Amino acid sequence: SAVLPVLQKNPKNAALATRLLTRVRQEMTKNIAMQITPDQKSLTLIGGRTLIAPEITRYAGAFINGLDRPQIRIDFTQHCLSAMIKSERFLKDK
Repeated sequence: SAVLPVLQKNPKNAALATRLLTRVRQEMTKNIAMQITPDQKSLTLIGGRTLIAPEITRYAGAFINGLDRPQIRIDFTQHCLSAMIKSERFLKDK
């Protein structure tokens, strides 16, 4: 999050700064899509496969590691939450 102000100081970096903002937005969209919601009963995985697991609601708020492997790890959830907090500040006025 500290790199954007540095990039924006030099007009030569405008294209790179734009690419960076675009990538951050894409990654945040992906992260949010991998968060388990309170009413969720299944996961739609890569290839159109569906994992049905009614007990998944116990893990509401956690993030799965990816759409190809439905694992929940606390460190992955911590990384996603940290990224969400940082991106909120990072994208606030952009």
